[in-house]
This record gives sequence, structure tokens and C-alpha cells, in this order.
Amino acid sequence: VDNRVQGDSANKETLPHEWALVSNQIFLGMLGSSVRPSKDIEFIIETLTDAGVRFVYFSPRNMRRTKELASQMGIDVAWNCAISLRPLDEGQDDPHRMTSTYADWDVNARLPHGVEDVKRHLEEVDNVPLLVSLFTDVTEETTSQMVDVFQEYNETVIAVGLCHLSRNDGTFAAADISIGVDFLNEELNQDYNEEHSIGILQA
Repeated sequence: VDNRVQGDSANKETLPHEWALVSNQIFLGMLGSSVRPSKDIEFIIETLTDAGVRFVYFSPRNMRRTKELASQMGIDVAWNCAISLRPLDEGQDDPHRMTSTYADWDVNARLPHGVEDVKRHLEEVDNVPLLVSLFTDVTEETTSQMVDVFQEYNETVIAVGLCHLSRNDGTFAAADISIGVDFLNEELNQDYNEEHSIGILQA
């Protein structure tokens, strides 16, 4: 695409200031990247389900990013599918919640937001927070706290995550059984380390 200004439009006074940055430049292309799950993960989750073990995915990403990745893993992302563990002040809106007018987890379900809200929901409403397969906006602390919540309701928790990430230590220590995956290699960069998540298996 040749974006050189032609004809009468070449009058500099009528052009935005930003145009000077791209004047006489040619757009060649665009590169994008994404985090994709292992090709075997969907089969693994199905096998665990058949064995009576429920897979729960804890992600540091927000709801919008997590639901896309979870759908690629074969995890249900429809009704009552996810809870954010990032607490909100009373009356505060979450800009990352998925809002729509049809079958939306936030609009229709009004699921809790944050660990303390989850505890209140379990005591006063129902056990839905124990049944969802996605927790978003998690930290090392909130993941460990949710493991404690599962155990308080007589769930057996198996934690699976990268063993070389120190932030997984608290979750491994809190779980009934822990499995550390050694995936460290020279090509594993810091960005991947910062974004990688942990899975919790409940039996």
C-alpha cells in the first residue's frame, strides 16, 4: 500500500500531525502471536473426567484471555464457567468481565469475585464455586487459598504445575498431592514464565 499523499490533499495544514510519521512509508505486513495449549491437553482432560477426576484451570490472565485459551483446551466456557479471584470493592465494575445479553456468566449468574466472596457464596447461596472449571486473575496466594477452600468442603486436591517456578510452591504445599512438571529448557523465555498457569485436579 503506497500511502503517499496525492493531489490537493497534500496541503500540510489539512493533515493530522501523526501523518508525518507514516508519510511515504509502505506497509509490508503484520505479525501476531498467541499462547496455545498442548495438543494433548483436551484428551488428557477427557480421560481425567472419565476417571472421575475434575480438571480446574487457574490462570493469571483476565477473563477475556482465559476463556479463549480454555475453549481451545476443551473446557466448558458457557454457563457458570468461571470465577475471577481478583477482589472488587463494593459497587466496582470489572472491565474484563464478559458482558452480553445472552447466556453470560456475569450478567445472568452473578458469580462471586475474589476468595472471600467465594466463601460467602458457599455459605449463603450454593456450591457453584466448587463446580466451575476456570479461575481467572489468580495469584500464588489466592490459588493456595482456593485449595484450602476445596479441602474445607472435603475435596481431594491434586496440583499440577511447573516445578521450577517458585510461585507454585505454596500451591504444591497446600494440595493433598502435587505433581511438578519439569519443562525448563533454553528456549523457555521470561514472558512464558510470567504467564504460565497451574491446573488443579479434584477427585
